[in-house]
Amino acid sequence: MATSLRPDTDDQRRTKLVKESQSPTTGDMIVTADAGVDEAEREEVLAYLPDFRGKKVLLLGSGSRRYTEALAQLVGHLTLADHTQPFDDSSKATNLSQDHITSMCGNVTELEFAAGSFDLVFVDRLLTSLGDDDLTRVLVRILDWLTPGGYLFILETCDLRSGHWCPDVPTAFRSPLQYFKMLQATTSTQATFTPIRAKCCLSYIQHKGDPSQVCILAQRVNKDEIERYKEAINIRYSQSWIFQLEWMLGHTWNSTGGEATTREFCLGLGLVPGQRVLDMGSGGGGSAFFMARYYGVHVHGVDLSGNMFCLALQRQATLEEKLRKRVQFEMMNILEADYPAGSFDVIYSRNAILHIPQKAELFRKIKVWLKPGGTLFITDYCRGTAPPSQEMLDFYKKASMNLVTVDEYGELLRSAGFTEVVAEDRGQQFHQITKAELHAFRTRRLAFLQEYPQEDFDHLLNIFSLKITRLEANQQTWGVFTARKASDM
Repeated sequence: MATSLRPDTDDQRRTKLVKESQSPTTGDMIVTADAGVDEAEREEVLAYLPDFRGKKVLLLGSGSRRYTEALAQLVGHLTLADHTQPFDDSSKATNLSQDHITSMCGNVTELEFAAGSFDLVFVDRLLTSLGDDDLTRVLVRILDWLTPGGYLFILETCDLRSGHWCPDVPTAFRSPLQYFKMLQATTSTQATFTPIRAKCCLSYIQHKGDPSQVCILAQRVNKDEIERYKEAINIRYSQSWIFQLEWMLGHTWNSTGGEATTREFCLGLGLVPGQRVLDMGSGGGGSAFFMARYYGVHVHGVDLSGNMFCLALQRQATLEEKLRKRVQFEMMNILEADYPAGSFDVIYSRNAILHIPQKAELFRKIKVWLKPGGTLFITDYCRGTAPPSQEMLDFYKKASMNLVTVDEYGELLRSAGFTEVVAEDRGQQFHQITKAELHAFRTRRLAFLQEYPQEDFDHLLNIFSLKITRLEANQQTWGVFTARKASDM
């Protein structure tokens, strides 16, 4: 995403303004005070944190006092730091008399702590007050302050259009993607950050239709421990590739048939207003927006790709308020999700589980997340009956794809305890749709070349042509699966 932030030479001016303004934190100036929203946000955010009971925690941006009381009750030691005094006299009497709390006032860019001082660093809407250079330096310091395996949690107001500078307030609004990139670029000795999950706060979506309040959880890891699977997904689904793919499948769509197949499949799901749907592999948001708009359901979209997550948030921000309130997006590995039992009426996935080798484990989790009588619906790439070519095997490895046959897929669902399992081979339908998409894409060649080079057009053409070749050779097919969780469970 392009940014219009002023050059990093503005960092000194920005930091000076923050240091001189004895006012609430930038986050407080951006987020309108609302007791109902604050309470809902606090409950949601604390539930999203890793287990911090008995841990050493640093709270940056503590002047807002949103989280000091709750954290103080559970941590082993809490350090509070802000550019303004974190407490008034009444809260001093409540908190600062406790031995396990330390409070300090100062510029975040000048704080000094010993290496490995904290298990968790919690940043509460403070990073918008820093320019890119200052933020980069602060992230390096935080990485050093954390214990190995420690966590950085960021709660921030994000710009879902582009970064920009507010001349009257020392504020740099960044997109979630900018934070992801800055975290991944942060290194210290052999350690780095890896963002492991992120989401827009449901409390702000439900109360205000505002998806700009974003939680990001990153972990300090050794450089050689970075998850290769996630790296492969983010490389494959670059922003440029996503937009190019939409030239083939349609705006917001990332799966076969785009809106047409989504309309067809949703007709059979029995969706009714007010139901909760989990969209696994939600991509750029197409299916989530469609179900929320035409069926009045509430959709929680999850995708492993940070690029997909950020794009979906941008698009959510442009919707009318009633639709914004029905959709929430999250970036994470679905295998690491831990939703409460019976959270969803329907769980839906389009051409995404092909990237997950541990399908049996995932299906067991899905069964727990579904309400009794709930429906699971999946479309996915599958192996055909013919032996795969070496070229096909090499491609699957490069693209982190793990395919099974349609029959094997069905058996995995039955083994997980699902009932009424229907496993259909829709290879012929996939073949017809892909040929039609390829033909339509060829007719749009000149328009495509206004934005992208000829080699990108040829690359996309080649990928879809190879799909047709594999389908015709019966090396690959397309499966459509429905299953239910028994009503008496």
